[in-house]
This record gives sequence, C-alpha cells and structure tokens, in this order.
Amino acid sequence: MKHHIKPLIFMLCLCTFNVYGTPAPIKIDPTSPIQIQADTASFDQTKQEAVHTGNVILTQGTHVLHADTLTLKKDLKGQLNVITAIGNPATFDGKRQNDPNPVYATAKTIYYYPDKQLIVLEGSATIEHQQDKFRGPVLSYQLDKQIINATKQSDERPIITIHPRA
Repeated sequence: MKHHIKPLIFMLCLCTFNVYGTPAPIKIDPTSPIQIQADTASFDQTKQEAVHTGNVILTQGTHVLHADTLTLKKDLKGQLNVITAIGNPATFDGKRQNDPNPVYATAKTIYYYPDKQLIVLEGSATIEHQQDKFRGPVLSYQLDKQIINATKQSDERPIITIHPRA
C-alpha cells in the first residue's frame, strides 16, 4: 500500500496542475531582490540572521509571504539559505505566468528556500489552486517543477480534493 501513495500523489498533482495544458511554473530568480516590511527588525551579524516581527510582509517577484515572525538565515558566504515564516497562519501567494489564478498556501510554519525554489509547510498545511486543495500536516511544493508532496505524521493523513474541469 505504501508504494502506491507516492505515484498517487504524483498523478493527482499532474491532474490538478495540468488540466488546461502546462502553464508556466512559479519561478523566481533567486537573485531577485527581497523586500520585507515589518513592525520591528533586527540583524545579528555574527549569526548571519535577521528577525522581523509584527505584521511581516515579504515580497520577491510575484511571491508574497505574510507572517507574524520571519527569520532569514545566511550561510558563512552570505548566501541566503532559508526564510522561516511563523504565523497563525503564515501565508504564501505565488502567481504563475499565463495563469490568472494564484497558488495560495497556509501553515503554522512556512520554510522558503529561494535557491531551491521550494516551500515546506508544517502544521495545518494547505495548498490551493483554483478549486483544488491539498491539506496535511506537512506539505512541500517544488515551485519550478509544480510538484507537491504530502507526508503523513502520526495519525494525520494528507487529504487531496480535486475538482474535474470540463
């Protein structure tokens, strides 16, 4: 049974995002500027970590991330590794080229890896596109490849709702 889950999720993802042909994926140049608005901000140069709190809004290209707290971590070379957004819930909006319908995601914690074009959602995670919805304890979305992975945790299993289109 376990071997059938990943192909099923893969097929459901294909059905969901490819019904009308293949729209351009959500892809942002990882070197494009990131703008952050928040009530407070601090940067610890020794840890290479910035913390933003209070009604945080991050924008990069067509990506918009809302959170109560946002942490950016850089590696020793100064490259941005991960952005962690915590909220009740934290939200992510991403628009694809040639598709007026955005992808909307929510979770208690959202990890955004700009260089990998990956978001990982943990805690009451949802991803919606048009009428289709993915829910689960942990979801990951490969933005450039349009692949969603859903993971079971404890007794909570992912739920996927797909609406057929004519």
